[in-house]
Amino acid sequence: MNNDKKNTFTWLTLSIAIPSLVGFVVNYTHNLVDAYWVAKLGPGAPTAVIIAGAIFSILMAVNEIIGISTVPLFTQAFGAKDNERTGYLIFQGILLKAILSVIFGFVFLFIVNNLLFLYTDKQLIIKMVQDYGNIFFLSLVIIMPYATMQTALRSIGEANKTMIIAILITIFNLLLDPILIFGKGAAATITWDYLKISGVPLLGTGSADFPLFGSIPSLGIKGAALATVITQFMGILFSLYFLIGNRPGIRIFKKRFFKFDKEVIIKMLTIGIPGGAIAFIFNFENNFVTSLAANYGLSISDGFGIASRIKGIMFMGTFGLSLGAAISVGQFIGAGRIDEIRRDMKKLILVSLGLLSIINIPIFIFSPFIISLFTDIPETIKSGSVFLRFFSIIPYLIATSLLFESVFMGAGKNFPRLIATSSVLILLEFPLMYTMQKVLGFPWYNIGIIQCGVGVVYIIVDYFMFRSKLWE
Repeated sequence: MNNDKKNTFTWLTLSIAIPSLVGFVVNYTHNLVDAYWVAKLGPGAPTAVIIAGAIFSILMAVNEIIGISTVPLFTQAFGAKDNERTGYLIFQGILLKAILSVIFGFVFLFIVNNLLFLYTDKQLIIKMVQDYGNIFFLSLVIIMPYATMQTALRSIGEANKTMIIAILITIFNLLLDPILIFGKGAAATITWDYLKISGVPLLGTGSADFPLFGSIPSLGIKGAALATVITQFMGILFSLYFLIGNRPGIRIFKKRFFKFDKEVIIKMLTIGIPGGAIAFIFNFENNFVTSLAANYGLSISDGFGIASRIKGIMFMGTFGLSLGAAISVGQFIGAGRIDEIRRDMKKLILVSLGLLSIINIPIFIFSPFIISLFTDIPETIKSGSVFLRFFSIIPYLIATSLLFESVFMGAGKNFPRLIATSSVLILLEFPLMYTMQKVLGFPWYNIGIIQCGVGVVYIIVDYFMFRSKLWE
């Protein structure tokens, strides 16, 4: 790397983070599209989808065990200009993820069909979760190797390709979701005139049937799950295409790579297990908070479910920024330029928070209107808009913390992060949340207040961790 302006730590991070941020945000619109159409299926449907998503997120912690470890391994090999090893490590990551994804897809099925009593006792919601989850489990099988392919593209300087993939598959999902959810019928006639405004916004109810789709049945909540699975499968095909023809010329699918390298796998697990534990704790926290919200009543839980889907757009932005920083850290460590990381972090945080404001401030201001696009139930609009305003503040706190933590991710030293995360959540947030609802009976909106307070504590802890030399 040269020391010119375009190879500073901040510039490299943003050149990776901005396409990644856009890709994550666009990719996440699958969930918003699902939320929009699923909400039209009636009360309980948004809650069912958010419960299935919460279960999914816990199992995706396994994805982080390998996912977090691949960032320093891929980027440090690429930063050292070792293309042969970079390609070999990428293949090993994809292979291991493919095997784990099948195992945990079936674990997801078991939970959905046997353990939903841990989330709710409402039989209507349980039935909806099972209808959705018995198809959606395939998403877990697809998305784990897909995530490693996306990480690989970003790690070798092809972040723009991940953004292109996200845009392509999101367009496909926009078309596919209403077709599979509603099929042919009064709610949403299949039509060539997708943009004609009539009974259902942007769908063209009453228009002439499109011949190829005129016989598709209404699948309801199952259709939302199927649309997501098909869309993600297309994403993995696009990712394979771009990896095989990547610009740096890194060969990934060589015949001699087709083996299990115990040394590499052990290294991935050693680096990744603390990171996976962090992801598990965060995802457990998401399940814990979801279960609390689900017990406040249907209008509040539906509002929380809709707001949580929208929250994903803002949180995807924070993950894009932190991933860009972690990849840059790995490349700079590989090139022996550690001092520049510490020097540029303050500037990077300020620029990143400015970028988040492009999304977060409008969402905060227009939250009641945004929620009303998904439902016309006044109580759900009220609770959803309050949750959404809290969710638009929290990403500023999380982004700051994750940027400080990115130095540990890029260096492959995740154990200090595990200690910090487990301490803050287990010793602070969980007891406060439980006491709030189960003991003191506080109103539902205190969920957001506590999460904001915990976010401030995270920043303080992560700042002092960054100032230490534990990651160098």
